[in-house]
This record gives sequence, structure tokens and C-alpha cells, in this order.
Amino acid sequence: MQKTTAVPRTLPTAALVVASSHFLLEMGSNILPAIYPYLQTELNLSFEQIGRIALFGTIAGSLTQPLFGWLADRYSTRQMTLYSVIFLWILMSLVGVSPSYVLVIVCIVLARLGSAAFHPPAAALVRETNTRASGLAMSLFSVSGNWGAATAPVFIAVFLGYFGLRGTLTLLPLALLIGVLLIALFRLLPPEQPVVRPLKGERTTGSWLALLLIVVAVGSRSWVQGGLASYIPLWLIERGLTETAAAAQLSVVLFSMGIGSLIGGPLSDWVGRVTMMMVSLSLLIVAQWVFLNTGGTLQSIAGVLIGISVGISFPITLLLAQDAWPKAIGLASALIMGIGWVPYGVGAWVIGQVADANGLTFAMSTLTWVPVIGLIAIVAWQRFVQVDA
Repeated sequence: MQKTTAVPRTLPTAALVVASSHFLLEMGSNILPAIYPYLQTELNLSFEQIGRIALFGTIAGSLTQPLFGWLADRYSTRQMTLYSVIFLWILMSLVGVSPSYVLVIVCIVLARLGSAAFHPPAAALVRETNTRASGLAMSLFSVSGNWGAATAPVFIAVFLGYFGLRGTLTLLPLALLIGVLLIALFRLLPPEQPVVRPLKGERTTGSWLALLLIVVAVGSRSWVQGGLASYIPLWLIERGLTETAAAAQLSVVLFSMGIGSLIGGPLSDWVGRVTMMMVSLSLLIVAQWVFLNTGGTLQSIAGVLIGISVGISFPITLLLAQDAWPKAIGLASALIMGIGWVPYGVGAWVIGQVADANGLTFAMSTLTWVPVIGLIAIVAWQRFVQVDA
């Protein structure tokens, strides 16, 4: 018996719903960096313990994604996409009222499972709704998540400023409102249309080498992103900024990722995906060095360039993975967003270890040359992989 899944037939409505869902999911998921300084004070945490939170959360939200991607290729995904957002917001609201370090990690791990359940079916849905301008379609999906993440630190900083760490509890009533909003949006979608899936025994894989090289490239970017997102506020506070100002600077970087995501897909449709990956990783190396070694306006400009360079690669790596594994795009997306994102948490944990031993400034400086690994992987892709990208 052939499997079916739900795919909206009208791109504008589907794009609106998926983009709105992605914005809200990432907005709830990315409040952690702004919460870290409060957690550090309240629970007397070391930098390594902060990094361990990011590590456990990333592992939970990454390694489980292939399972959800496998399910996305076989079954209706609307309910999974909808309720995962609500589930994540409820769990994140409990972080600030958790009485111990262990319970904080438990809440974050469970919340990340909601994120893992959302991304593969949502990315597959986006790709299937527009094949003529796949770069633009994936950029719209990526930018909604980037800007949701960018909004998160400033959004939660307002509540933390008034209520302290317990301000996260304000997310609970908001989760209920978001649930009502998303249910209404999902009802705007046209009736479900069955899509024929491969028969049993039919080949559904692609190029393992291609996928491996993309994972390496994404992993190098994720390592950098995890280190920067977790420690930029703490590092800037060490340099004299207030908690609110440091959170605002992080939001600038994250908002700039949205700009990069918005332009990355269309540019890759025009000049080629591999070329744009090389440009983004090279720019990331330079921008990081300037950000960590300057101050004032120049540092802020470098922060914008970091965000743009990271953001450019978001839609492109998803498209490269789907090109390499075209008959199971949910699984391909999950492998990239899952395994490829594990270094996000590992990088944050390692930076915490190094910071405890040698200071946070030295630890952050080690991130500068990590994108070189990704560049090598992309050069290898161009040299050895026979995939139309």
C-alpha cells in the first residue's frame, strides 16, 4: 500500500502558515542566550555548565530529527507542525521557575524535542510547494525562523527586566494564544491533497558523499553559531555592557541572519549554491575577527556581517541536501538540521570549557577559523560530487 502525506496546493497560503509557525517556534526557542546571565547568577553556574545546557538541548533537538524526518516522508504532517510549536512554548515558560540545574536541562531537552518535530515536515512542505523557485521558497522559510530568533532576546529581556528569571512564566499564557492563532491559520489551508510516495523496495536514497560533505559544512557553521549565540551576551557584559544592551546586540546579529537567509536562496538560484556557500563561509571568517578585535560602530557592523554570512547558508544547505536526496526530502532535511546542528551544542560546551580555563575572550577567538573546515568540505563537494547543485 502506498503512503500519502498532506501537501497544500496553494503556495501563498502554505508559505504564510509555515513561515508564521517557524517565526513563533524560533522566537520561543531562542530566549535562552538572554536567560543565561540570570541562570548563571541564580544557580551559580560556571561557563562550562552554561555550555552543557546548550549541548544537551542541541543533542535532543538534533539527533531525533531523522526520526521525525522519516515520519514526515510517510504520514500527514500538519498536526506535527502545529502542536510542536505550542509544546515548545509551554516547556520554555517553565525554565525560569525550575528550582534546580537538572530541571532546567530537563525542560530545555523536552522543548527541543518540539523543535525537532517541527523542522523536517515544515522544510519538506516548503520544498514541495514551489519547485520553480526553490531558493526563494526556502529563503522565506529560513528568514521567518531567523527573525523569530532575533526577536527572542529583546522580547524576553522585557519580562526578565520586570520579573527577573521568573519572567519566563509569562510565556505560558502566550503559548495558549499562539495555539489559537496557529489553529486558525492552519484552517486557512486548502483541503489535503494526497501525494504518491515511493513503493516498497523503490530507491529513496541519494548520494551519501554529498550528504556527508554538507553535514560537515553545516557543522562548522553550527559550531560557530552555537559559540557566538551562547556567549555574546556574557562576553559583552564582561566588556561593560548592561544585560539589556548585550541582548540587543545579540538580536542585531540574529536579525542579520534573517537578512542573509532572505538573500541566500535567490542568490543561489542565480549564481549557484556552491559559490554562495564559499562566499558566506569566507565572509564569516573575516567578520568574526573584526567583531572580536574591535569595538563601537565597527564591531556592530561586523556583527551584522556575521549574521548575514551565517544566514546565507541556511536555505542553501537545505537545498543541497534535498538535491542530494530528492526522493526523501523530509529525511534529507532532518539529517542536515539534525546531525548538522549537533556541533552547535558541542561548540558551546567546548567554548565554556576553554573559557573557564583561559578566559572568555580567548575562548571566543578560537571560533574564527572553524569555518575553514566548512570551506574544505564545499571545495570537496565541487570537486567530487556529481549532483546538480
